[in-house]
Amino acid sequence: TPQTSKWHTLQPKNRRLGQKPENARFLNDLNDLLFQVRYAPKANFASRASEVYTSQGAFGNGVMYIHDRKPGISYISLHLAECWMDESSEGIIDTMYWEHEYKLGRLMWEKPQWFEKLPENLRKDAEKTPNKTIKLVKAVYPRGERDTKDKTARNMQFASTRFMQCDSTPIIVEESGYRTFPFAVARGPTAPREVYAQSPAQAALADIL
Repeated sequence: TPQTSKWHTLQPKNRRLGQKPENARFLNDLNDLLFQVRYAPKANFASRASEVYTSQGAFGNGVMYIHDRKPGISYISLHLAECWMDESSEGIIDTMYWEHEYKLGRLMWEKPQWFEKLPENLRKDAEKTPNKTIKLVKAVYPRGERDTKDKTARNMQFASTRFMQCDSTPIIVEESGYRTFPFAVARGPTAPREVYAQSPAQAALADIL
């Protein structure tokens, strides 16, 4: 993904449509727009992609979350210690559990709709110790049953549930959905039935030690 060149182009499903000059111009303009959004300063794609490649080389897997900023998009590279993933019967990653930390004070003013669903003792702690952290889990997985005519977030192809594990009962703070899977997972070589890939660093671990 070099910054100095456009490393992909767009093509219609029907290749004949792409041969028409007006369609080719539209696709080129759309491709330029995609790269403009991707490499916008606030999108932060270049540095995050570098982190994903480093993770893939060291550990065999790299995970990037593509987030809707409104306007634009942003890219977040995830630490593998915070991620648990699974794949479909076709071998495509389609399920992700991402556990990440939030400071109570920041959560209170950035995401008040989540904050108000937390237990009362945590809401009180936010005023006394705003730097206290809690862990929330974002689970994204294929939705089992949905109404394809309903275009709301809760009927999209992928369900998204954000929750906090409190004792034995999870507290759900957000329910939403995605039209497409929002995590891009880079994987190295895998053996049959393996979800997590192997890396060059792991293969050379004995020599490294």
